Amino acid sequence: MASHRERALQRHAVRTTDGLSPPLPPPAAGLGNDLTFVKLNPAAGVSYTPEGAPGFYAGFSQGNRPPSPVELGCADPDSPCHLPNAMASDPPLKQVVSRTLEAGARARTPRDCGGMRRCSARSTTTTSCS
Repeated sequence: MASHRERALQRHAVRTTDGLSPPLPPPAAGLGNDLTFVKLNPAAGVSYTPEGAPGFYAGFSQGNRPPSPVELGCADPDSPCHLPNAMASDPPLKQVVSRTLEAGARARTPRDCGGMRRCSARSTTTTSCS
């Protein structure tokens, strides 16, 4: 039986500059942003491969991504922008986090003509949230 664990610290900076000249009149806030997104993403897994029998494995992992500049500029449901024509200042968004569970089995069987045949099956599910 084998197991592994890991952690990855992800840091993303998203900077946008409002290039309108002249700037939009108040109350418009403009499109300039300087945002940082930080997330610690864990992963863990186990595998069991007895001699001469199929092996089994399972794992969990988490990943993330920050909102893109377009998503940040078009996030307000009360005032959506119509791409590619315009962008508007919107409330900050959270980063997207995905969590994945995976389980499977692997086997190797002899071929009639020599060598080994590899067979595997797995199931994966991923959920995303922000």
